[in-house]
Amino acid sequence: MQLTIFTNKDIINLYITNYNSLLNTQKERLQLLQFQITTDYAIRILCYLAAQNNALTQASELAEHAGITYPYTMKIIRQLKSANILESERGPQGGYRIQKNPSEITLYDVIRIMEGDICINRCLAADGFCSRQATGYCQVHNVMERVQISMVSILKDYTLTDFLTSF
Repeated sequence: MQLTIFTNKDIINLYITNYNSLLNTQKERLQLLQFQITTDYAIRILCYLAAQNNALTQASELAEHAGITYPYTMKIIRQLKSANILESERGPQGGYRIQKNPSEITLYDVIRIMEGDICINRCLAADGFCSRQATGYCQVHNVMERVQISMVSILKDYTLTDFLTSF
């Protein structure tokens, strides 16, 4: 019996090849590494609010700017409000504004609020489930863990202020 040693690059290539073959048979698998459109809208709404320099902005204006319906905007606002990212004032001159300094709100924060924790492979979930009980020595797990840590780190490096030049 011959033992084959795989490098991390071999494992990533194998993973990509297997992933691409899955994509060919199951298009919904594409969702594994794609954020929801709601998260995209949340980021756009927050960037727009950050550009308003702490001025109150009505939900209808946010909906118009994002190009989405008022009820959909309110759904996003409720999530951001419950996470203490937005605050509101009632009344005819009321509206919404960012509760924190935009430089303190990372892209990672917004993604976690809208989608939950980032987990690019099942074995990296909080429960550490592995159908092979191999997370302690599995090279796929080790590589995917490094990829996930890198992705989270990059997302934490960007704040709302990094987007303000385009608004």
